[in-house]
Amino acid sequence: MPYNYTTAKDALTDAEKARIICIFLNMDQSVVMQNTNWETAKTQMASASIESMKKGLTNTLKKLDKVENGTDTAPTPTKKTPAKKTPSKKRKTTAGGSVAGVATEKNAESDDDQEQGSTKKVKTEGDDDDEEEEEEEEGEQYV
Repeated sequence: MPYNYTTAKDALTDAEKARIICIFLNMDQSVVMQNTNWETAKTQMASASIESMKKGLTNTLKKLDKVENGTDTAPTPTKKTPAKKTPSKKRKTTAGGSVAGVATEKNAESDDDQEQGSTKKVKTEGDDDDEEEEEEEEGEQYV
C-alpha cells in the first residue's frame, strides 16, 4: 500500500524516518526501481519528470557509494557557535580628556577647560553611569 509523502513527513518522528531510510537502503535497489510508483512519487515531490526522480535517486545512491568507498567524504554539518565575547577595553584618553584620535563636542569642551587650567575626568566604558564628571585641581591629568 503506497503512503502519502507529505502525511508521512509530517506525522513520523525523526527516529521513524531514520528507520524507513535504513530499511530502504538495505533493500535490493533493482526491486526498488521496478516496484516504485514513479508517477505518484513525481507528483508528491513536485518533480519535473519520472526520469528526473530516477536520476535523483541514482545520484544520491552514487554519492553514498563514494562515501562508503572512501572516495568522497560526507559533508559535515556546520553548527553555528556563538562568538566568544571578549572583555571590553577602556579607551585611553589624552591629557586634555579627549579620547585618543576622536574629537567630540564633549571633548572640545574639555579642551577649553584645560586652557583655563583645570582638567576633567572623562568617562570610559567601565565607569558607572551615575558617576558625574569630577573637576580636579590644576595640574592633575588622567590617562
